Amino acid sequence: MKTFIAECGVWFGKFIKQAGLALLTLVFAVAVPVAHSQVSFAPATSTPIASSSLKYVALAYLNGDTNLDLVLAPTMGNEVTVMLGDGLGGFDQATNFIASHFTDGFSSLAVGDVNGDGMADIIAADASNGEINVLFGLGDGAFQSTNLLIGATGDLNQPSAVGLADFNRDRTNDVVVANQGNSSVTVFTATGVGGFASGANYMVGAGPAALAVGDFNNDGKKDVAVANYTGDSVSVMLGYGDG
Repeated sequence: MKTFIAECGVWFGKFIKQAGLALLTLVFAVAVPVAHSQVSFAPATSTPIASSSLKYVALAYLNGDTNLDLVLAPTMGNEVTVMLGDGLGGFDQATNFIASHFTDGFSSLAVGDVNGDGMADIIAADASNGEINVLFGLGDGAFQSTNLLIGATGDLNQPSAVGLADFNRDRTNDVVVANQGNSSVTVFTATGVGGFASGANYMVGAGPAALAVGDFNNDGKKDVAVANYTGDSVSVMLGYGDG
């Protein structure tokens, strides 16, 4: 399963508020750029979303077809929004799913399979209450009505970014979280059946605000890079391959 994640922005589009609704603006390319050519797009289309203060968006295949779907999360409220793609540049009517017990909004969003069933799940960080929540996907674009709380990193920790990768090479995505409040990174290794081990904490630079995961030293093991907002620095954590 291929999953594309945007932490604090959008892959394509822009979010604005108007008349109490958030508007999802989509911009589609109609020309393939070549050397020294100008890139052009079709006129943007906006879709009203019954949610406030939308900020985070992720792309994933949620319902078993070959069309990319959207997952949106706001900075206010406790629901994430799912819009299934039609493969022609359009999206079905938005459906909301409760992803937190609190209504303070989310600070980061990721989508991927974390329980080994081949279906995309939603992971949403709540900085205000220090929680990381999971909605398990059903494979048809819907999600379980009850969410799993991976762990409370603590409201003083302020989880600011969340990412997915297989850190212990068991073929199941684990969850990595940057905690801006206490300048740490927490890794929750997945059991492969819907559970997670207790988080392991690692200290990084001051005020981590974003993270990225990849193999930086070509040893086949996942590493983590963290952008530190307060410290004006980048922290790199080289993985041992055991989580």
